[in-house]
Amino acid sequence: MRGKPQGWAPLWRRTGLVLIVLVAGALRFDGMRWDDGILAHPDERFMTMVASAVHGGRLAPTDRNEPARASHLAACAARHPATGGVGGWFDTACSDFNPANVGHAGYAYGELPLAAARIAAEAVSMWSGSSAHREYGGIQVVGRALQRAAQGLGQGRTASFAGQLDDAEPRRANQDDLRGISGDGLT
Repeated sequence: MRGKPQGWAPLWRRTGLVLIVLVAGALRFDGMRWDDGILAHPDERFMTMVASAVHGGRLAPTDRNEPARASHLAACAARHPATGGVGGWFDTACSDFNPANVGHAGYAYGELPLAAARIAAEAVSMWSGSSAHREYGGIQVVGRALQRAAQGLGQGRTASFAGQLDDAEPRRANQDDLRGISGDGLT
């Protein structure tokens, strides 16, 4: 009868899996400034421009013409006089988290990565006491770290799931399982 492995074998497998994930994580976070700060990838460069512009406390709407922009700014100033026209997160017409309100109407990559990178950059800046992480030359490193952490969590979860499958009770194939492979069940 074949059952689950006993003794040290499961512990060694789990330890090996944890070591592999840790080494992979260390390698993943190495080389965060692979481009020496020149932002060689055009999509990353555009996301960096937008992420450094949002939540800056000022509006630069991208309406079609100057009268429309002036009307947009006047409406926001009337709606939010205490903040100079900058509205909250859910006020899309006046929010400085909306890319179209800070000069980037063509942003099409979704709000979650943008907001996550900007909020993480704000947190890192508060923790470090430096505003460099919120600006164009530094926010890309925060975004890269966030992206690598999300990928690492996904890979760790996949490894955990694989470990759960490994612990599952093995099962013998029966005649019904083999029918589709051999062609007997195609009649």
